[in-house]
Amino acid sequence: MLALSSCKDKDPVTPDNNNNNNNQNTTMTACFTADKDLIDSGQAIKFTNCSENANSYEWSFGIGTPFLGKTPPDKVYDKYGTFPVRLIVRNTDATKSDTAMQNIVVGRHALTKIIVTKFKATNGSGDVWDNDGTGPDIKVQYGPNSNPFQYTTTVKQDASGSVSFNISPNIIINNTNNGGWTFKLLDDDGGSVAPMATFGGSGNPIYPSRGTASPMTIVSTNDYGIQLEYVLVK
Repeated sequence: MLALSSCKDKDPVTPDNNNNNNNQNTTMTACFTADKDLIDSGQAIKFTNCSENANSYEWSFGIGTPFLGKTPPDKVYDKYGTFPVRLIVRNTDATKSDTAMQNIVVGRHALTKIIVTKFKATNGSGDVWDNDGTGPDIKVQYGPNSNPFQYTTTVKQDASGSVSFNISPNIIINNTNNGGWTFKLLDDDGGSVAPMATFGGSGNPIYPSRGTASPMTIVSTNDYGIQLEYVLVK
């Protein structure tokens, strides 16, 4: 005898729509991080994509051409300024999108300190600047080549050995007017402003180029040594 079973004897099969519902309801988020947001000119930045539930990725970096893909190459910025980086993510059929943005700043060099590591306290004839047994009263004049003595430090009285001058407020120093900066070391006694030595000027530009570590040595001879300390600022 043939036994027949009825579909009523079993629970009905319900279509599994959970996956479809999850795809439709999942939040898509654009997200990325940069390993630095303030850099020196010529430095590379690494971007990390932390987006969720996206299918396509479109990057723009504020310079150059966009990049299509999940993981962009490291980006190098060669000039000063603020550069908006944007990541647009889209779902499979590009009906939805989300955007993340971050500014990358290529900073400028702000002079914070001038360090005179050594100096020759005699004039061109070999005579000491101060024959009364005191040390020279040292100061520094400096500025861009268009105005090379725009700034003057305070005077260090009876200086000997290494002396330093804190620069406050900090002064932006870069390749201004196609020539850099000039630094003039002076002995300022009794109203006189006798130059010991001048560094920089036409044909010998002085400014921190990209990647230059601080402090930057601008002269190091048997007679003179001068260093510049600086920080990157926006």
